[in-house]
Amino acid sequence: MRSKILEEQGNPDLYDVTLDGITTAVHVPINPSPGELAAACDDVKTALMAFGSVDGALAGLQDTGWNHILAITLPDGPWTKQTPQQQALVIEGLHAAANGEC
Repeated sequence: MRSKILEEQGNPDLYDVTLDGITTAVHVPINPSPGELAAACDDVKTALMAFGSVDGALAGLQDTGWNHILAITLPDGPWTKQTPQQQALVIEGLHAAANGEC
């Protein structure tokens, strides 16, 4: 799946991906308003609590086997259907939630 996404984007430096294939960063400019960041933080807080860490939540959100969590935390659809900007906002929201900012 990852190689298809990278082919479509045409930029192999767009994503930081672990050896297990989990996207941990998306290198696109995003400038969320405080309200957008707060909404993203609230959306992903459930995944953070369910998986216990940012890395665990990212793995879970990118695994289609967790559809019950995905439906709650990714209102714009599954990870693979989100734009790089949406994915970057999810990651930023996870970090904000982990830091207790929402």
